[in-house]
Amino acid sequence: MNSSDNHHFEVFSAILHNEKHEDRVYDGHICGRWPVILLADGISVQEDAATGNAVMGLGGIAAQHAIEAARAYLERRCTQVRTLEEVLLCLEEMYPYMADAMSAASVFGATTFLAVILWRSETTRDQFWCYSYEGDGYINLLPSKRTITGKVPTQRLLSPQKIGQTASVSRRGTTIKPAVGCRAYEDGDIMYVASDGIAPLDGWLRVNSQTNSTLTKFITSNTNNIGRLAEILATCPDFGDDASMGIIWRE
Repeated sequence: MNSSDNHHFEVFSAILHNEKHEDRVYDGHICGRWPVILLADGISVQEDAATGNAVMGLGGIAAQHAIEAARAYLERRCTQVRTLEEVLLCLEEMYPYMADAMSAASVFGATTFLAVILWRSETTRDQFWCYSYEGDGYINLLPSKRTITGKVPTQRLLSPQKIGQTASVSRRGTTIKPAVGCRAYEDGDIMYVASDGIAPLDGWLRVNSQTNSTLTKFITSNTNNIGRLAEILATCPDFGDDASMGIIWRE
């Protein structure tokens, strides 16, 4: 496992398509040390549990509050964690904290929520991709040193949570218990987190004469020019929803 300082890892995020204004994404370093991506995709329409009426147009507000609450929670709690188990518990307990914050602010919308932290043990120097999610989207690990016939396989760490409708977090809590997991980091790993709105990208990149590439190959080949990568992805004409993405990698 790699023992390098996490400050050397790059983090990037962008909203590639902003049709409904319901996606929010944050990239940074928690406690100035651990690369993190937080991504919220607001729910366009949800049912009010008390009245049964449809509630519309509050997804973006819910997503913004969820991002702000999660950032504040992680900055406070992650100063206290020392073990991998504590990091995973922190990611799980983040969701009721977000719900309480949304309730206190009288936020009536709901949002999916995805989080990835690259955590390093100060004791062993081992590093782990730690992640959690409520809802759908993409948490994909691209292990560039573990290729198959020269190609980078995509390890999909998120299984969409849908029970009639997409699972979400709101002022009432979470639809179901958030999923939490981890993977050991190995040199060359790239992680990307995205909302479900990026679904058209892979097919479009394959037929685009300028790229002729899968999304996995396009990302792994362009981390040296991440701004240009985002510009090209944003030109996809097939988006039907908001689309956002965050990437963590090492130069």
